[in-house]
Amino acid sequence: MPVHPIFVHFTIALLIGSCLLLLGHVFFHPEWLRRALLLFLIPGTIASFGAVRSGQQDEALSKNIPEIHAAIEQHEEAGERVRLYFGILSVVVLVLLYLKKMELSAVRWLLGLLAIAGILLVYQAGDFGGKLVYQRGAGVKPVIESFQKINE
Repeated sequence: MPVHPIFVHFTIALLIGSCLLLLGHVFFHPEWLRRALLLFLIPGTIASFGAVRSGQQDEALSKNIPEIHAAIEQHEEAGERVRLYFGILSVVVLVLLYLKKMELSAVRWLLGLLAIAGILLVYQAGDFGGKLVYQRGAGVKPVIESFQKINE
């Protein structure tokens, strides 16, 4: 059974949650919001490494289906962009927290914009993945088996 869907949905929830908390931070500034942000952002970023890795492993299940290989590569590259983006965003947030600069108005608004960009990146990667499954049948056992029989 493919493990990528398990990793990726957990990752999506954490990263989108962290972006929503960052957007909330633009308008509200309680301490619990910053703590909640870290509880979503750091595990979500770590999980993104597992999501990309599990996707690379599950890619082998559909590797012999040339019709979807380009779409898999497109989804993989989008996942790698998400991983890189949130890795950098995590470092930026940690540095800002350490320097106690999160409360500056310009910083809050910049983080809000970065949160919107993060949501769009996650959406794009998810959209590519959803199209792989629902339009092309990637990872769906009957589809994989039928292509394997054709290629034998």
